[in-house]
Amino acid sequence: MQQNVPVMMKDIYFRSKYRTVLTGEQIRIPGIEMIGRHTIKSALPPLELHYHPGCFELTFVLEGTIAFGAEQEDKETGEKIQKEYQLNGGDIFVTLPDEVHSSNMMPVLRSEIIWFQLDISMPERFLFLEPAAASALLVRMRKLKNHVYSMKTSMPMLIKEAFQCVLSGRSPQLGASYLSLILNLLTEEFHQERNTLSEDIRQSANYIRCNLTQQLSLDELADLCGLSVSSYKQKFKSQMGITPRNYINMQKIELAKQLLESGESVTETSMKLGFNTSSYFATVFKKYTSQSPMDYVHKKENFSFSRTIQNLYAEKNE
Repeated sequence: MQQNVPVMMKDIYFRSKYRTVLTGEQIRIPGIEMIGRHTIKSALPPLELHYHPGCFELTFVLEGTIAFGAEQEDKETGEKIQKEYQLNGGDIFVTLPDEVHSSNMMPVLRSEIIWFQLDISMPERFLFLEPAAASALLVRMRKLKNHVYSMKTSMPMLIKEAFQCVLSGRSPQLGASYLSLILNLLTEEFHQERNTLSEDIRQSANYIRCNLTQQLSLDELADLCGLSVSSYKQKFKSQMGITPRNYINMQKIELAKQLLESGESVTETSMKLGFNTSSYFATVFKKYTSQSPMDYVHKKENFSFSRTIQNLYAEKNE
């Protein structure tokens, strides 16, 4: 179960087929504390409350969908609460230095992300920039008003090139140039909100959420939008960052968790949500939560993001 007390999180060097984390020793770029990339093939447990001392963190969602929560003060009660943000492919999530954040109790779903942390404690050498340029960029970073931004057209390519450049170790200066360009593009229009969904895709997503106990065919959903199936799938993914079928399954599993917690059996939940068999339901459930339905009901307090990542490190080093 997710802890209520935030922990200081510091990434360590790690490389595998699906997850790579590089730290200062490998990066060799002033101001870059770490950079990482992972392509999640199955869900990971929720990311617990944590913070990064003295560091901005920017997460670029290249594909899939992921939830984040950022701590803020409730205006009425004065209590600290987590405001939830749902990110899709093409979104950027920004946290400020020392800002407490998490995945807001949501599992980290199948996705591809690149994220990096900016250490602002030594602005005079930041990204190899001249002092005046570094200072101006950091001033703009501190003025960022929102947590979620949309990538400009060139950003997915730039962040991938930046990561590959750092990974290869061929030129820290070139990697720094990519990252500097990304930050300048981001802060150039810091007042802009993320793009909104088109009306047909917004209604389609709402229809899916309201009819999770029904058999939802792509033909039906495409017809409601007045599109062919191929056009519907392409438009849905471009705006939502996830395929319609993955979105349907993700929403079904979220409802399944509520049903299981209310006392419904695995079989009853499977039938109610239209899965052909209980075993197939269990397979899909584990894919989107990293747990079987029974483990979710009885042992979910034993799962955590940090513990899962530690296990990955341990398995790699055996």
